[in-house]
Amino acid sequence: MAIKLDMSKAYDRVEWEFLETVMQRMEFCEKWVKLIMKCVRLVSYSVLINGKAGYKIKPTRGLRQGDEAEQILSIPLSKGNAQDKIIWRPSKKCVFTVNNAYHLQLERLKNSRGGCSEEEKEDKRWRSIWELEVPGVVKFFIWRAGNDLLPTKKNLFRRKIVADQKCLLCGAEIETVMHALWEANDVWSDSQSLVQKWSSTESDFLHLWEKLMGRLNKNQLEEMTNSEKEDQTPTTSINKKTREKPANGFVKVNWDASLDLRRKRMGVGIMIRNEEGEALVALCDQRQYVQNSSVAEGYALWKALELCNDLNIQKVIFKGDSKAVVLAVLSNKEDLSYGGSIVKDIRSVLADRPDWSIQFA
Repeated sequence: MAIKLDMSKAYDRVEWEFLETVMQRMEFCEKWVKLIMKCVRLVSYSVLINGKAGYKIKPTRGLRQGDEAEQILSIPLSKGNAQDKIIWRPSKKCVFTVNNAYHLQLERLKNSRGGCSEEEKEDKRWRSIWELEVPGVVKFFIWRAGNDLLPTKKNLFRRKIVADQKCLLCGAEIETVMHALWEANDVWSDSQSLVQKWSSTESDFLHLWEKLMGRLNKNQLEEMTNSEKEDQTPTTSINKKTREKPANGFVKVNWDASLDLRRKRMGVGIMIRNEEGEALVALCDQRQYVQNSSVAEGYALWKALELCNDLNIQKVIFKGDSKAVVLAVLSNKEDLSYGGSIVKDIRSVLADRPDWSIQFA
């Protein structure tokens, strides 16, 4: 169980030393000054839980770190009777390992050091990438290229997956990220392209991206990264998907979530359709202090369950595009992830509703 409290006193907004000095300058009795300062500095609180006083809380005067408060507010709390559990948050599996603790300490040491201009320059590059109005898969590809995480022959050779590092196109050079995307790629030499190679010796993707930032505006960068071939096959009769009608008497509920990591805010979209595909109910909602995509999708599914429960809909098929959340809900294993409490609540509701089911869309 977690209780979020907001306690504030007038003297929290005044430096305690300043308050003491003012009373002394105003020639208050020394005994009175000490008594007041004891009330300020030595006071403690305790919360009554089931009629019993809990641990003592000693307030302190000072600024609180905003990110710490946001992390506390972002903790997903169970709305059911899920029991408390201890998890190791820095790990994806939420289980403590020495290896994970070692890397966490390295990261803390790195963050404790002062920044440099080179790091600020790199932040501008990444910021320009994430601000592009292109599909997320494109941004992810650029991020992988900037971190040298693409499955090039060099990277595969290093992991002992292939026996040769040489490029399949030229047969002479080692296939690195820059060789595959820039040096051996003739698409940039097209006269109609926004980017024509000014040099074939670029060695670092982020340095190349910095040059592109200097030569192209945002719209041109978006067009370059998200360009489509003109001779693409028409899509009039290809891969047409027909909506699957639910069984007789059932309704279909599509749920989805969007997450704004910069503002730490999520949005929820829910659509309920009948067996003929006609829209019955649509709902949009927002929630603050969410910093995890899986938690956001879990909240969206929980909101869909609440909506159907309030409308007293008996037969429902829930469909969402978050495979991780769907598999977690359908699994019988204990979920130790950050959003495990939400998953447990959803399982509990579905267990009491035999005509409710969840599917991956």
